[in-house]
Amino acid sequence: MSQIFDTAGAVVPVTVIQAGPCMVTQVRTAEKDGYQAVQLGFGSQKANRASKAEMGHATKVGLEAAPEVLREFPLDGGESPEVGQSVTVERFALGTRVKVTGTTKGRGFQGVMKRYGFGGGRASHGASRVHRAPGSIGAGTNPSRVIKGKRMPGHMGDERQTVRNLVVAKIDAERNLLTSGARCRARRTDTFTSRSIKELTMLSARFFSAAGDPGEPFQLPEELFDGIVHESVLHQVVKAHLANQRQGNASTKTRGEISGGGRKAWRQKGTGRARQGSIRAPQWRGGGVVFGPSPRSYRQEVPRKVRALARRSAFNSRALAEQIAVIERFDLDAPKTRRDGAARQGRHCGPQGVDPDGWQQPGGISVCAQPAGYRR
Repeated sequence: MSQIFDTAGAVVPVTVIQAGPCMVTQVRTAEKDGYQAVQLGFGSQKANRASKAEMGHATKVGLEAAPEVLREFPLDGGESPEVGQSVTVERFALGTRVKVTGTTKGRGFQGVMKRYGFGGGRASHGASRVHRAPGSIGAGTNPSRVIKGKRMPGHMGDERQTVRNLVVAKIDAERNLLTSGARCRARRTDTFTSRSIKELTMLSARFFSAAGDPGEPFQLPEELFDGIVHESVLHQVVKAHLANQRQGNASTKTRGEISGGGRKAWRQKGTGRARQGSIRAPQWRGGGVVFGPSPRSYRQEVPRKVRALARRSAFNSRALAEQIAVIERFDLDAPKTRRDGAARQGRHCGPQGVDPDGWQQPGGISVCAQPAGYRR
């Protein structure tokens, strides 16, 4: 881990990766292998540690020693590297997003608090040697076993992990050093960096002046519009939203929930009638129900960061489909919806989109400037 300063003077945590030089040891083609890929070799290992097959494979491409690491990467249709060609960090560009795969640091046998972030037991009030214990692990008589996937103490770390959407912050072509976003990895482990999974392209939107005249395309902010759409996250959030709108069945009140006092209907003895404990008992008119139906909750909780990612994905989806337009200013003196709609119509801005010819694009979004004097 290290840190650098960006153009604005802010500190950016980064990880320095030695990403080359890598030699092209083999090229897979669709005619011969059924798919297109390139095999890259990095580093070198001692001759007494390499097998004859590895030495023969390296000798074919003109290498004196067998590579320490061999990995295949898929190729696009336009790329066609040659065997023996050297690949350096010059293939990357500043601002591109990459995914980095490496091996996490091994941490040995750990408990549930460090391994999974459990809260642990109480520190006082009768707690005895259970401060870091996992607690109950069974499910009672039914099913009388520990459920599969139960999080328990065990070996932690030393496993393959991939981090996506890391931005290339700096490139040192002379030493083949690649500086990317913050990433924790173990020392002396192999890290594989593939080319950008999504180029960090600047998205633009249509721009209209206050009078409704079209202007130059407006560059959308990179913090919100990065051009990446996570469809699975969108599906999860929309599904949770629809589930939260769903109502359960009818609900009935128990004797503890209905209104009324707790007095007895009559005295305990001497009336010739059966004893009655409360006028809220089920047998009385207006009393509670013993085993009545209770509403089922269909609510699904979604983490705040997941909702924010879905919101950003929705904006990127609209931006890629050219369904976002920016208007310079709305001169409104009060937050009135009717006046807002009239102003939009006057600037060729329909309720669902913006177009100088009057054509309304279904599902479009209008991004307007903040009106002066009040907050929306």
